[in-house]
Amino acid sequence: MSLSLVENLFKEHGYSTEVSGEIKGLSGVFHKFDLIARRGDSTLCISFLKENFHVEFVVNFVRSIDLKSVTVIFLVREEDVKGKVCSTKNFRILVYRSVDDLVTRLKELINCL
Repeated sequence: MSLSLVENLFKEHGYSTEVSGEIKGLSGVFHKFDLIARRGDSTLCISFLKENFHVEFVVNFVRSIDLKSVTVIFLVREEDVKGKVCSTKNFRILVYRSVDDLVTRLKELINCL
């Protein structure tokens, strides 16, 4: 998946973006994300699945607990999903089938925020 494609999509919708950005959690720990997108009071922290679904799911969920004022978005290809997944208010798992599907789902998400 192309990070630049996702970054450009957010820019097209009025977000400022930071690739490989860090944000400080309530615990004082800095959390690094593939992309941080900001617009007004909305901050979205985006991570792509890289290796192990279960480990990265837990890591991103814990990040969302430490980062109450942002939304953590975990991007996962459908074939990499292991079991049932769910989202919370500030932790969203976006499962996609293809690049086109990812773009469509991100646009839907952006329009809901």
